[in-house]
Amino acid sequence: MARVTAALAVSLLLAGAARAQQDDLGQDVYNGRCAACHGRDAKGKTPIGVKLKAKDLTDAVTWKGLTDAAIEKLIDEGTPDKAMPAYQGKLSADERAAVVKYLRVFQPK
Repeated sequence: MARVTAALAVSLLLAGAARAQQDDLGQDVYNGRCAACHGRDAKGKTPIGVKLKAKDLTDAVTWKGLTDAAIEKLIDEGTPDKAMPAYQGKLSADERAAVVKYLRVFQPK
């Protein structure tokens, strides 16, 4: 019984560590690829973001009806009319999923 409990505890710790690593990946990719325009606070008020009219990712209107699949599509295809580059082939599936998950922290409740 003690071995089962210890094994369960180790499994939970490893799962928590993997989840934290995934969260860190999303933040790292966002900070490296997105923050120059959208800002670390995601408001789009950086000098480049203001010039390019980057979306405020903390605004409820931005999030209206936006699914994870739609976010992934935006990341993959970019928005040429807004000068957002396409990241298809530049981000792994894990990186893209981590960014989508990280972006949700900015979504108003």
